[in-house]
Amino acid sequence: MLQETLHKACINATKQTNLYLKKEAGFILFETDDLDLNRKISNKIAVAYEGPADSIAFNAKKMLTVLDQVQQNKVSLHIHDDKKAILFSTEENPDYTGLLMPLLINK
Repeated sequence: MLQETLHKACINATKQTNLYLKKEAGFILFETDDLDLNRKISNKIAVAYEGPADSIAFNAKKMLTVLDQVQQNKVSLHIHDDKKAILFSTEENPDYTGLLMPLLINK
């Protein structure tokens, strides 16, 4: 489901597709701006989420690269701060660890 959401965000992608992850009750909202068509692309995924980060920005294509390295149905994203790396892990493959640095966006 996460990979499908990221692929949708990259359909009209420019060189750098910034994706914003926003925490909502029981969901994570993924949003990106399609600058060519002047619109927002958004998708919600039901999740079990714990953590202090309410919003984080990252490069969607780079996250897809990390996720394509593992063939699991359930991937855990460990997000501790919007300025620290996102850690990826799976229960099925304890040897797998992925890492993605968030983007620093001026708000």
